[in-house]
Amino acid sequence: MRFTEFNSRLKTYIATVRVNGTSIKTSITAESSTHARLLLQRIYGQGNLVSLSESSTELDEHGVETKVF
Repeated sequence: MRFTEFNSRLKTYIATVRVNGTSIKTSITAESSTHARLLLQRIYGQGNLVSLSESSTELDEHGVETKVF
């Protein structure tokens, strides 16, 4: 097992997706925004991902807004 396999931190992403014509918010945990986007597209369908942003307690503690991808 490689060091990076158990040392990498997973991040939580907040996404808005379309489900049966209704927009909903959900969260997903992934290593990067690219991985989160791929997972969400696989779960909800290619054209149903509306927005994706990183949710972080560190960002909230410093008064910085969430990152939007």
